[in-house]
Amino acid sequence: MATNLITKKVATDVAVPLMEKFLDIFRKDEEILIEWTSPNYTRTSMLWGLWETEKGERKTFRVKGKPGFVQAVLRELNDNGSTNFLNNKA
Repeated sequence: MATNLITKKVATDVAVPLMEKFLDIFRKDEEILIEWTSPNYTRTSMLWGLWETEKGERKTFRVKGKPGFVQAVLRELNDNGSTNFLNNKA
């Protein structure tokens, strides 16, 4: 499974609130793996999984950074679709 890595260097346009930026100075980095789907994404499975179709967009992202940055990225992704957590490493 190919994942897109999102870090502060890649996502320069993600707005992190000022208080979160300050608190992030004292926090450890986090890394989460999420699956993002577009609002029009559908998955259909027939005949006990022998035939499957997908419509829309589905991507897997690995988000790495301070907790405030990670939460800002999640808010941005949720505004444009829905997310599903695959794992969470702190």
